[in-house]
This record gives sequence, C-alpha cells and structure tokens, in this order.
Amino acid sequence: MSNGAELHFLGTSAATAQSYTGNLRFDEFFWTGNFINLRKVAGAMATLKGLTRTYFSTPSSESHEAYQFWTVERWNENRPNAQRVAFDVSRQKPHS
Repeated sequence: MSNGAELHFLGTSAATAQSYTGNLRFDEFFWTGNFINLRKVAGAMATLKGLTRTYFSTPSSESHEAYQFWTVERWNENRPNAQRVAFDVSRQKPHS
C-alpha cells in the first residue's frame, strides 16, 4: 500500500496461517473449522507490543467451538468474579 503496509490473505488452516507478524484481522471466524487451534496459531502473529488482534463474524451456531469465544465465556473462564465481563448476545433489539 502507499504507506508501506502489506495485506496478506491467509487460508483457514492452522498449518498455513503462520510465519507473519502484524495486526491480525480474522473475519467470519464462525465459518472456519478447528477454530480453537487456528486462533491459537494466528493469534501468535500479533503478540508483539503495539499489534492488535480483531475478530469479527456472523455467528453460525451455539455448538460451534467459536461460540464460547464470541460470548466472552472463554475470556471470563479463569478470571475472578470481580474481573468478569457480561456481554449480551441475545437476539433482542435494543430499546429505542
């Protein structure tokens, strides 16, 4: 790109989603198989200070292995109650 940035579009296999360092944008993660392993491998790309990891998706089902990540259950798992975060994933529309 004109500012020197590069975009790399990688496959959804943990075997091929490695060897790059930079900000990670993981789109439609609910539609990939073996999400937990792929997230672990791909997430390592953005572990240096100042790099970010962004995940966004349309949920496919509550049985998908990404569901606990999406609802923040995975993030809250080992945190004390005072540090846990609630995240509303209901289908209700917000009040106007």
